[in-house]
Amino acid sequence: MLYTDDPWARAAGGLAAVAGHVWPLFAGFRGGRGVLTGAGVLLALSPLAVLAVVPLALLGLWLTRYASVGSISGALLAGAVFTLLAAVDFHAWAYAVAATAGGALIVALHRDNIGRLLAGTERKLGEGGERRVAAERR
Repeated sequence: MLYTDDPWARAAGGLAAVAGHVWPLFAGFRGGRGVLTGAGVLLALSPLAVLAVVPLALLGLWLTRYASVGSISGALLAGAVFTLLAAVDFHAWAYAVAATAGGALIVALHRDNIGRLLAGTERKLGEGGERRVAAERR
């Protein structure tokens, strides 16, 4: 088993995990948006930093009832919090770079959600989708 204390190697490995979730080889390079995988990576890199990010992201989700707002705000906040903590030497700059790069990727992958938010057509949590409406008509 290979183990390293190098923060840049850990950060690169974390970003590779997110990329592997977003573009999985054995699923035709069609995966998710990397939000929970990214959160798991950040939790492994700096658990205390995640404790600052998660409540704020959940607050955005709770206030708006848009899952995409919680995901996007969490991704942006992670970059900001990890950068702040690196600036005060709480953890390595590699972790701030990984959080910012991963956050930027997650925001970019939510571009369709952002378009629907701007158009006012994004579904809120608890609102049924087309499948649910079709099932209710039967």
